[in-house]
Amino acid sequence: MWIDALGVAALVVTFVLGTVTKVNMGALAFVAAFALGLIVVGESLPDVLLGFPTSFFLLIFGVTYLFSVAGSNGTTDWMVRGLARAVRGRAVVVPWTLFVVGAAVVSLGGPGQAVAGIVAPIGLGLAARFGISPILPAIMIVAGICAGAFSPISILGIVANEQAVRSGLPSMPIGLYLVTISFGIGVAAVAFVLFGGLQLRRSPLRTDESYSKSRYSTEGFGPPSRTVDNATAGRIDTGGSDATAKSVIPDSEFGSTKVADQPAPGPAPAPAPAPAGGLVTHVATLTVVLTVAVGALAFGADIGVLAICGAVLLHLIAPGPNPTKQINWDVLLLICGVLTLIEVLKRAGTVDRLGEAVGTIGSPAIGVLVVCAVAALISAFASSTATLGILVPIAATLVPVGGLAPLAVVSAVGLSATLVDASPLSSAGALVVAGAPAQMQRKLFRALLVWAMAMVVAVPVATFAFLILPSS
Repeated sequence: MWIDALGVAALVVTFVLGTVTKVNMGALAFVAAFALGLIVVGESLPDVLLGFPTSFFLLIFGVTYLFSVAGSNGTTDWMVRGLARAVRGRAVVVPWTLFVVGAAVVSLGGPGQAVAGIVAPIGLGLAARFGISPILPAIMIVAGICAGAFSPISILGIVANEQAVRSGLPSMPIGLYLVTISFGIGVAAVAFVLFGGLQLRRSPLRTDESYSKSRYSTEGFGPPSRTVDNATAGRIDTGGSDATAKSVIPDSEFGSTKVADQPAPGPAPAPAPAPAGGLVTHVATLTVVLTVAVGALAFGADIGVLAICGAVLLHLIAPGPNPTKQINWDVLLLICGVLTLIEVLKRAGTVDRLGEAVGTIGSPAIGVLVVCAVAALISAFASSTATLGILVPIAATLVPVGGLAPLAVVSAVGLSATLVDASPLSSAGALVVAGAPAQMQRKLFRALLVWAMAMVVAVPVATFAFLILPSS
């Protein structure tokens, strides 16, 4: 039992330090894996490294490499702008357009943080033009990201499926995607009703002077523009003093946020030109992405291999900025480190015994509810990816004991770990807040925090009622 206690302590310390410090959680997990494996369990270094997910690394690298090429050649921006133009002056369509944009881009493999950073400034500026409260588009953006997060070629979808298979459960990529996107649509519909979406059917397009002087302009759906006049020359209007500008920034890639004092910038520079790439390049990129998805799902081809080949082909056809510089290596390090640590704990029997302990809390179904509650609470402040990597194997041990449906259990844990990501203390929520006009940021921060805390309670209960109970 003392090995289990040390294993749990290592997980907790890894999560806490990875959240409150700037050290990558994956690097911390590697240190914990080496300490537990070499010293506590008595394994050799090659045995510890057996848990390194080599094929998984190739898979994640290939998908992120392909999406980085799509970003560097302008395809991602082209998709977002094209979908935004589909609004055509109808206010009621704006929130759902933002939802579709988020879900579509993430479903194609885009990292949720990148999508939030791209879509939020455009979406919130577009909403401001219609006089829509920023909380509604903010939640719709994050709900869309969560809805597409478990696509078979998205990072979270890959992590959840890989951990399920490693834990002895069947592969379920399509089923997991359909269940989670259905819940994402449901959450978006609830937010749409609660925050005034039904009243937008008669909301006119704003063309008044207050809009023309706002921080965000959506004319042509270009990058955010800054208005400089005699009163604000030499600084960005942040609602603060002339000396400093307050900005909400992620404290780490997967950690909390903080409000930092920054030197007041000078006059805004001219907007950077859009990445090079014409219509042919964009169509070719989408074709390659869809080919990778079809090849993997319909013909069982390796996603990582297909994605790497497709990315290299696209980069040869349309040379541009080096896309490997845009790959989120922090994510790769985090995933590989956490999975290596989990494999050490599996070989030591800790994961199985933790699952048995959770299963003794009333029943295996109640045990899954407890795991979902823990996933929601942790993910509101830390990494959803790391949360899934650790808790899916624990929840998987309850499947055979309680005769539960594997798809229901994995979906419940996945939804609990992601639908709370509107929290401004997580990376996606923080990027949405940072993308809002400065005068809205404080109010939006509080509103998203309240919504996320409500989701921490509501999502585990809802998934338990609609997924776990019917399958038990």
